[in-house]
Amino acid sequence: AAASKDGQLGKQDWLEVLASPYYLRKIHDVANVPTQDLVRMFDWLDVNRKGSINQEDFVSGFEWLNEPVTGKSLLKLQTAVRHRARKIETKVDCLRDEVDAVSTSVIKRKEEAEAVLSQALSRIQAETERLRQERELAESEEAEVRAEIEQ
Repeated sequence: AAASKDGQLGKQDWLEVLASPYYLRKIHDVANVPTQDLVRMFDWLDVNRKGSINQEDFVSGFEWLNEPVTGKSLLKLQTAVRHRARKIETKVDCLRDEVDAVSTSVIKRKEEAEAVLSQALSRIQAETERLRQERELAESEEAEVRAEIEQ
């Protein structure tokens, strides 16, 4: 199968290879794999559903598909799964640490914002109280002046 310049094999390219009696015979000469499995192999390997797979995944997948199920092949599969699981665990741990750091930062900023808002509210309440007292004093003085004028 011919890969593109970026090392990717497209599904249509793979299907064209399988449609060629010459290439299909060559594949069957080296692999005891039913044609239908060769067709499905592409979809099994295209885990991202992008319609293309890289050459390394193709070769590895072809080898796995052609290998008989034995204790050795199952051990290889188990080992591969464990390695991938460990990589995923490591990435999850890193993401968890990042989320914790962001969460801590958000909590800190929330507390800072609450403190600033609390101070602002206290100042507003104090200013409101001062203006209320000033208004009461002005009203009282106005009442006294009116009372003097009326006399």
